[in-house]
Amino acid sequence: MSIERLDGGGTIITGAADIRRVQHLAQKYAMRIELTTGLRHSGGSLIARIRAHYGFKGSRQSVYDQFCELHGLEK
Repeated sequence: MSIERLDGGGTIITGAADIRRVQHLAQKYAMRIELTTGLRHSGGSLIARIRAHYGFKGSRQSVYDQFCELHGLEK
């Protein structure tokens, strides 16, 4: 992963594959929070949006598991 740390405290991630990886990780953790606490994004359920986008079937936990498996993420 191409990560550059800036003097002001910022971080830049470069490379399309690396950017997608970070996006997938953020989605994974947001879904995990939704599963464990019931909190949802202000735009609605991320799990519902992931289910519709990828065409996943099953329970919320199943959608989370399918997403992790598809993107090679640990559950």
